[in-house]
Amino acid sequence: MAKGKGNKMIDIPGPRAARREEFVRDLVVLPEGAALVVHAGKRHLTLKADDLAYYRGERGRRGSKLPRGLQKVDRLEALNGDT
Repeated sequence: MAKGKGNKMIDIPGPRAARREEFVRDLVVLPEGAALVVHAGKRHLTLKADDLAYYRGERGRRGSKLPRGLQKVDRLEALNGDT
């Protein structure tokens, strides 16, 4: 988003964004009941809808960090619950 508004939406402090300590790596829109697969190197973690609640933050706030070894995310993948 223009002029850092995306940073404001998820509450990344300006100086940390400028130093690239915190930034948005990827976004995925999940249908209801879908699972999220987080890929980091050769490792991956599948988070079902109930598991995602722990990592989700309130509007305008960041959620909890991923487990060690999975914090440098390469890609995200959505798995439909009906397939």
